[in-house]
Amino acid sequence: MTINYQMSEKRFKFILLSILFVVFFVAISRPIEIFPDSDGYLNMDIYRSAGYPMFLWALKIVSGSQFALITSIVQGLIGLVAIYMFVTRLKKLLSLNPIFYLLLAVVLVVPYIYVQNLANVYLSEALTYPLYLLVTICYIESFLTNDVRKLWVALPILFILILTRSQFLFFIPVG
Repeated sequence: MTINYQMSEKRFKFILLSILFVVFFVAISRPIEIFPDSDGYLNMDIYRSAGYPMFLWALKIVSGSQFALITSIVQGLIGLVAIYMFVTRLKKLLSLNPIFYLLLAVVLVVPYIYVQNLANVYLSEALTYPLYLLVTICYIESFLTNDVRKLWVALPILFILILTRSQFLFFIPVG
């Protein structure tokens, strides 16, 4: 028995954006959490990779007394936009049932509303996760279309990713 449910592009995007909006509002409604590692990023300690502390420093300058709320909003937006780009670009590359992409989106948003609460933490994972998704989709797109330009698009994102978490140096030879 084969289920062949067709979904229009308009309905797909509506459902996808609905999922992302719900997750965004759930995520920013929670207070920001501080972990033992958070102090190292907030104080720009020398032993931390420079990317995330510089990101927090820029947010602190712009946001003033609303630093925690603005951090949650910006981290949530960056992450959910990256998930949207990942899912929609993957959908253009592979012709699978749209429900698969919606389920993929649900799986990808889990770190924003469950255990990790990525939008609400002062940890580099909040910036690393969306950057990782963007670099990955550029690599996948380049591989599937044989378009080297997508690797050039990935380079500046990869640079920021490596500044944020140096363990992603392995992505250079992969590209």
